[in-house]
Amino acid sequence: MGMNRGNNREIVFKDQEHASREGYRFLGWYKDEGLTVFAGNAGEKHYAPQQDASYYAAWEKTEATVAFDADGGEMEGGDITAKIGGTIALPSCTKEGYEFVGWYDGDICVGQAGEDYTVADDVTLKAHYVRKEAPTWNTSKRKSWRCATGKTSIRLTC
Repeated sequence: MGMNRGNNREIVFKDQEHASREGYRFLGWYKDEGLTVFAGNAGEKHYAPQQDASYYAAWEKTEATVAFDADGGEMEGGDITAKIGGTIALPSCTKEGYEFVGWYDGDICVGQAGEDYTVADDVTLKAHYVRKEAPTWNTSKRKSWRCATGKTSIRLTC
């Protein structure tokens, strides 16, 4: 429950040091699960109820994890945990035969490699790519081509 009983009429809610949760900030104690009836802050005295009672801690998230889905490609680093409201640099990503075009949250591009991204909540960003085009030949003027690849020569004739 997170409180220490003082005399018969008062209780003292545990202080911030004892009411902690990693990645969250403690907001106070409440009398109901819906966190609508405020009971007190950490370290404050509160009059004890006449019967058994439960109190509920309210928390505000202060950190979030940005996960990255390289979609079959390779990327620098891994998932990043940062303070909500803080910024991170988006990592670069590569995929054979494709050009990386950015990191997406659903259908929305949130940035390119190296750009800042503001952390708002836990999210998974997915890499998007476009296929690199194969080299093309202008066939309008020539009837044959010669391509040397090592010791092999290939002659194409139209």
